[in-house]
Amino acid sequence: ISGSQKPIVGQALLLLAILILLDLSFHHQIILFVDHSLKAVPLGQFVFEPELAKNIVKAFSHLFVIGFSMAFPILCLVLLSDIIFGMIMKTHPQFNLLAIGFPVKIAIGFVGIILIASAIMGRFKEEISLAFSVISKIF
Repeated sequence: ISGSQKPIVGQALLLLAILILLDLSFHHQIILFVDHSLKAVPLGQFVFEPELAKNIVKAFSHLFVIGFSMAFPILCLVLLSDIIFGMIMKTHPQFNLLAIGFPVKIAIGFVGIILIASAIMGRFKEEISLAFSVISKIF
């Protein structure tokens, strides 16, 4: 809608995450959480406290750790392929690795995503379930 370009792999993973949320019926819980939060804190009556800021920073740092731990295997795979390509370039300088290097790296990335997709989605399910249980304790 916005006309901006988005990576196809990111869009595929987003759709997979949405399907998991729908499969686990978390969309119902999201609606219930919005209802409970509006009953607990009516619109216009929210008071921001310093303790809340600490909790928000803590939650976002946890999100960063989760995201990095999910992306780490692919990052390692791409780094390892770069190291191997660099060693091949040093040992065989006449070999034009740039012509085949990019398609090979893309293929390595896709194979890596396919191999660890089930583990990533399992971790995603665990973290989403944990987040919803924490939110349900709040309300």
